[in-house]
Amino acid sequence: MPRPSLNLSFRLIAIVICLFAILPLTLGGWGYLRTSDFIAEASSAQGEVIDLIENNGSEGGSTYAPRIRFTESSGRVIEATSSTSSSPPKYQPGDVIKILYDPNTPQDVRTTDWFSLWGLATIGLSIGGFTILFTLAVAFLGPLILRGFRTKNGEQSVVPNP
Repeated sequence: MPRPSLNLSFRLIAIVICLFAILPLTLGGWGYLRTSDFIAEASSAQGEVIDLIENNGSEGGSTYAPRIRFTESSGRVIEATSSTSSSPPKYQPGDVIKILYDPNTPQDVRTTDWFSLWGLATIGLSIGGFTILFTLAVAFLGPLILRGFRTKNGEQSVVPNP
C-alpha cells in the first residue's frame, strides 16, 4: 500500500487541529456578540462598591466580585454583584466606579473595565485564531522544512543537505 504524501499528512493533521479551534472561536464570537448587544441596550451609572463577594475556586484559591450599589434611571436604588471577579480584587469597598446595567433587569450589571466587557471575546478569538494560523503554517511549511532533511537517495538525514 503506498504511503500518503507528506503534504497530505500535514494537511490532514491541520484539519483535525483546526476543528479543535472551533470551540474557542465559537466562545469568543458568542462573547463578542453578547457584549455588543449588552452595550447597545445598557444604561450607565455611577455605582459604589459596598462589599466584595468571595468566590472559592475549585483549586482552593479565591476571587472577589464587587457588590455595587447604584441608582437606576427611574430613581430606584439597586444592589447587584458583578459577574466578573478577580484576585487580587480590582475594587475596594468605597470605590466609586462607572457601570453598565440592563434597564430591563438592573441586576445584570457590569463594570466598564476592558476585561469585564471584552475578556471572553478576546481570549476565545485569540486562542482560536492563533491556533488556526499556527496550524496552517505547519501544514504548508512543515513539508517544505522536512524535505530539507532528506538526502538525495531518500534516506533521513540529521543535518539538512545544502
